[in-house]
Amino acid sequence: MKIGIAIAAVLVLSGCGSRESQSLRSLVDDGKLPLLPVAADETIAIGLNFPKRPTESLIITIQPDGTVTYDWGKGTPPESQPTLQRLAVRHVSKARLSELRMALSVFRPPDSMTGSILPLGCKRHLHGNDSDALVFAMPKQMPRFFHFQEACKTEGSWKLQQHLNSVLDGLPLKPRDTGALVNR
Repeated sequence: MKIGIAIAAVLVLSGCGSRESQSLRSLVDDGKLPLLPVAADETIAIGLNFPKRPTESLIITIQPDGTVTYDWGKGTPPESQPTLQRLAVRHVSKARLSELRMALSVFRPPDSMTGSILPLGCKRHLHGNDSDALVFAMPKQMPRFFHFQEACKTEGSWKLQQHLNSVLDGLPLKPRDTGALVNR
């Protein structure tokens, strides 16, 4: 009982209980997953894939200490490890890091869930159908994934993609300013 009250207090105080976040969360998976905050020791990686160049991606990683790295990846996972080229490193304040965690919590799979989740109404298609993906990784736990897929064009998927785009535009270096998104 006390644990439930503590979790509720954290959600309210962290802003994860906001109507916008709850509304967006209802567009994830089956629409019934709880909205939980991103943990302080959790790393978030956002992979932006390129339909015109399927073996290339921009990977933005937000570390628990506020370091944000921008890497250009080339390769064809899972068959081979992609080669990474570091494009930039930036830092965000603790306050901005907290805002990013809250905004990205919409996409975060629950700790108990393995595998990946998709926007509401989307079906998992294998073999190169991901357009963008988010990875949530904590020490000593399997990473959890949220995937956008090219084949899924639901209104919910579009709204979630717009939310992700607004988060990306609020980073210290916008993805388009890395030079990586030319011809995306």
